[in-house]
Amino acid sequence: MKTGLVSVTFRKKSPREIAELVRKAGLDGIEWGSDVHAVSPAAAKEIRSMMEGLETFSLGSYYRAGEGQDFELVLDIACTLDAPNIRIWAGTVDGRDADEEQWKRVIKDAKKAALMARAAGKTISFEYHQGTITSLQKNAMRLIRDIGEDNVFLYWQPLDCDPEETKTDDIMETVREKKLMNLHVYQWEGGIRMPLIKGEERWKPWIRAAAPFSTAALIEFVRDDDADQFLMDAEVLKRLVKNI
Repeated sequence: MKTGLVSVTFRKKSPREIAELVRKAGLDGIEWGSDVHAVSPAAAKEIRSMMEGLETFSLGSYYRAGEGQDFELVLDIACTLDAPNIRIWAGTVDGRDADEEQWKRVIKDAKKAALMARAAGKTISFEYHQGTITSLQKNAMRLIRDIGEDNVFLYWQPLDCDPEETKTDDIMETVREKKLMNLHVYQWEGGIRMPLIKGEERWKPWIRAAAPFSTAALIEFVRDDDADQFLMDAEVLKRLVKNI
C-alpha cells in the first residue's frame, strides 16, 4: 500500500505548494481535486509537470452520476493529468432515502461513465459519502454489483453512520468482491478534526485489512488545515503502513 494526500485537504494552497509539501512529508503521491486544483485540462497539464518523484493516484472529481453532468470533460482532465482513476459520487440522494428511479438513474449514468473510462484505460471509484447512494456499506456494494463493470471500484472511509464494530468487516467485504481502491484517512471526534495519532490504534485493523488490496491510503481533513499537523499525520500514516 502506498501513501498520499487528497489535495483538497489544502484548498488554499497552490498545486506547487502541495506537491512540495507531499515530498517533504515523504509520501508517495496525490489525489488531485477537480474543484480547486485540477479544474481544467490546462491546469492538469501544469500540475503534471510538477509531479516529479510523485504519483498521481486519482482525479478527485465532483462528478455526480445521474445528475446530467459532463463526464467527457472530467475524463479529459484525468487523461491530461495521467490519473489512472477517477473518483466520482453516487448522485445527490442518500441511499437510505433514494427510490428505485433514483437508483436506476445513477446506475445507468455510472455504467456509461465506466465504459468511457475503460476506453481511455481508466477506472472509476465511488466515494463513501453521506447524502449519496453510497452512504452505507450495503448500498455501496449493491450499486457496484448493479453497475456490473469490472473497472468500477469503491473507496473506503469511516462514516459515523456505520457502527464502529462493523467497519473492519465492511472493508473485508469490499476486498472479497475485489472492489477496494483507495482509503481516505482521517480522525474525527464528534465532528471535530483531530491529529491522526489520536486514531492510530483505531486505524491499525483497517489498514491491515486493506493493505494487500488497496492502492493507497490518502490523508484528508487535517486539523486546522495546518501544514505542520499534516507532516505529523504523515509520520503516523507511514508508521501504520510500515508496521502492518
